[in-house]
Amino acid sequence: MKVIKTIAPNKPGARKFLKLYGDNLIAVRYRKAAGRRLITIEILVDEYSAPQDSGGPRVNHQENREPVGFHLNFDQHQLRAQAKALGARWSQHQKLWYLPRHQVVALGLVNNIVAGAAERCVDVDLLLNDAGEPSYE
Repeated sequence: MKVIKTIAPNKPGARKFLKLYGDNLIAVRYRKAAGRRLITIEILVDEYSAPQDSGGPRVNHQENREPVGFHLNFDQHQLRAQAKALGARWSQHQKLWYLPRHQVVALGLVNNIVAGAAERCVDVDLLLNDAGEPSYE
């Protein structure tokens, strides 16, 4: 099923589900599959303490973890492979790749970031998971 749009709980189109599920509502997704339009919801069903961090670099600032859209030229094969290895996702509508900002910076592609692209993206799910990374579907 292809995600057409993802809506935050407090936005129009999700408010009736917010009344049903309250603070447990994470997102509402509009999907398309084989001649059908579907509405799915993501809800929180359990919560527990996270295990201790195993180390590695920390990304403390929320803006560094936010997904950003960036472009790569067709002939940048090595950078494309590196981005894919990091979990980059392709937006067919916008013709852009998506990764968290800190990963785009680490790849040296700051100048390739398209400002405001993530807010306009409707075909790739860009919600952040608990680790602060985008959870793509």
